[in-house]
Amino acid sequence: MRILLITLLVVAGCGDGPTSTKYVQTWTKPYGDTTCADWRDAMDNHQRYVAAADMLLTLRKKDGAGEIPTDEMIGAFALDLSDICSAPAGEVATIAEIAPLVYIAFPDEFKP
Repeated sequence: MRILLITLLVVAGCGDGPTSTKYVQTWTKPYGDTTCADWRDAMDNHQRYVAAADMLLTLRKKDGAGEIPTDEMIGAFALDLSDICSAPAGEVATIAEIAPLVYIAFPDEFKP
C-alpha cells in the first residue's frame, strides 16, 4: 500500500521532462510557518512533494549527501509527514518541526 501511495504522490504531483517543474515550489508560506493543517488541507500533491524534497535534501546535505534523493525516497518522506500530520499530536506542529523528527526516526530509509 505504501508503494502505491508513494507512486501516486510522485506521478500526480510532478512532471518530468525538458522544461520540468518537478522541484518548483508554488507554496509561498515558509515551512516554519506551515502547519499540519496546511499540509493536509491547503497544499496540493505537488507542493507537498516539493516541500518534502526540499526538507529531505537539506537534512541529507547536513549528513554529507550531495545527490538529490530518489522520487521513491521523497514520496516515502512525504507520506511519513502526512501520517504524522494526520495524528492529533501533529495539529500543533509545523512541517519544519516534524521533518527532522521523521528523518531521525527512520535513518535506514532517509540518511545517506
